[in-house]
Amino acid sequence: MDGTLFDTERIYYRAWVGAAEAIGFSGDMDAVMQDIFGVSESDIGVYFRRNYGEAFPYERMLEIRAGLIRAEIEQNGVPLKAGAMEILRLLKKRGIAAAVVSSAPRFRIDDFLRRTRLDGFFSCIVSGERVAKSKPAPDIFLLAARELGVEASSCMVVEDSHNGVLAGARAGMEVVLIPDLQPVSDAIMPYVTHFLPSMTDLARLFDP
Repeated sequence: MDGTLFDTERIYYRAWVGAAEAIGFSGDMDAVMQDIFGVSESDIGVYFRRNYGEAFPYERMLEIRAGLIRAEIEQNGVPLKAGAMEILRLLKKRGIAAAVVSSAPRFRIDDFLRRTRLDGFFSCIVSGERVAKSKPAPDIFLLAARELGVEASSCMVVEDSHNGVLAGARAGMEVVLIPDLQPVSDAIMPYVTHFLPSMTDLARLFDP
C-alpha cells in the first residue's frame, strides 16, 4: 500500500523524525528507516527495544507519530502514486483479482482506501496485525493468496521495500520492484522478477 499505491512514505518519514525528536531520540533515524521499511508497527517496537533498550518509550513515539500522520492527511489528503488508478482499472477490466497486503494496521488501510475511493477495487485486504511474523517473512502474502483462493505461484507482488521483496519471493510469488524512498541494493535484485521505474510502467506486464 504505502509507497506503491499511495505516495505516503514521505509522510511517514517526516512523522517518524518528528516523533523521534519529540521523545529526545538521538539515534540515526535515516539508518533506522532503512531497517523498518515494510515492517509492521508491532515488530518495529521489537526493533527499537532490541537496539535501544527495553525502556525505550515506543508507545509514546508511536502515539506522536500517529498524530503527525493524521494531521498531514487531514490537511493534504492521501496522495496517490502516479499510475495507481490506471493499473487498478485495468485489473478490474481484465477480471484479475487484486488484494491490499500491507504491514499497516487495518484502520489505516480502510481510511486511506475510503479517502481515495479505491475500496471497490480489491477482493481482500490483509493487514499487518493478522500475521505473527511481518515482512520479510512470507506469511502476509501467503494469507492473501489463501483468501483470494489461488496458488501463491500464480500471484504477483508489487513492492517498494526490500523487506516486501523478500517476503514476496519467499512466498513463491512473482515480484515486481518499483522503488520509492529506499535505495535499491544489488543484494535484493536476485529476488526481483521485474524492476520498473514507476506504477505507470506496470500495465505493460499485462499486455496481451
